[in-house]
Amino acid sequence: MFLPKDRSFLTFKAGKWIFSAACDETEVEPWLIRAETLLEALFSTPMLPEWVGRFQEELVRKSIFGTAAMEGNPLTEAEVGRWLSADSAQTSSHAHREIENLKELYQTLSDPGRAQAPLDEAQIRQFHACICRGLAFEDNIPGQYRVGRVVVGDEAHGGIYTPPRERADVMHLMRELFAWLDGEDVQRLSPLLRAACVHYYLVLIHPFRDGNGRTARFAEAYLLAGAGMKLLAPALSNYYYRHKDDYFSALSRSGKKRDLTAFFTFMLQGVCEAVREIQKEIHDVMKMQLLLNYTVDLRRENRISERQKNLFDMVSTYVHTFSVESIRNDPSLAALYKGVSTMTARRDIKRLEELGLLARNGKTYSIRDDWLTQH
Repeated sequence: MFLPKDRSFLTFKAGKWIFSAACDETEVEPWLIRAETLLEALFSTPMLPEWVGRFQEELVRKSIFGTAAMEGNPLTEAEVGRWLSADSAQTSSHAHREIENLKELYQTLSDPGRAQAPLDEAQIRQFHACICRGLAFEDNIPGQYRVGRVVVGDEAHGGIYTPPRERADVMHLMRELFAWLDGEDVQRLSPLLRAACVHYYLVLIHPFRDGNGRTARFAEAYLLAGAGMKLLAPALSNYYYRHKDDYFSALSRSGKKRDLTAFFTFMLQGVCEAVREIQKEIHDVMKMQLLLNYTVDLRRENRISERQKNLFDMVSTYVHTFSVESIRNDPSLAALYKGVSTMTARRDIKRLEELGLLARNGKTYSIRDDWLTQH
């Protein structure tokens, strides 16, 4: 496992600083190998372009919800999803403005027509300017480094940390950070660990009055996307949210020791979990596509009727779970069974059940998700 040279220097008032990827290789390397192996398998999985777009949209939604919720945004995941899917959102509150800003920023990760600029200090300031645009927070100027003291953390997650106070030191640290990251040694580091370094050191320097966490998590995603990991890039913020206590503790433990073992291993565990979840989504879509193709064959062979095929299509696409009684009430199914007796509807359901396409649970039916493993 390759680790780059440290970069050390003196600041104006914050003393000696060292930018380093130092860690316990015996702990980090096994997780790095697992993460890279899973990513290689993900990259080799065949996917239709529309699947990729659907996965990216879902991952970005979860990421925006997660990174905002970590900073206290009160909107639920469902509310965030509705806001993101609105054609023309009008920001009615501080919480909605935060989501709208993040939406604009995260769209840059998957925009195929947009060339991704190298990550540098100017980009970090642009990220922050977008994240904080239109948000009222005392002494926080979008895209501008802070002036004065800030306090980070709490006793429950490893204690309180005070980043460098002087603006001159913040500016110096940001320049030195990217001089180190752009060095030949660090460019040889695994992109996963480089992204973790950017995330970690932005949190440690805490260059802005507010919005540092969101900026650091997006910078990590931006680096991963630039390294060709466009599906993984937005997935980690939701992992950090779901493991919020461990996230803050890993940052705190690494900060106290100036040893990135804790954060590297936590981040790489997140990569493994995120890739497995993405793979499961891909497999579920592939299974459903195979099922839909199979029903086309069944219809061509006259083993099911046109209405039975349409029922299966409706259930797989829109309804997911239904009952005989709900056929009359659900708008998606009511049109299909207009003028058709309940007895006929029962026969249609029974036929799909006999073929193993529908599973019964009490009075409800749904797509049989184990169909491919049973035939």
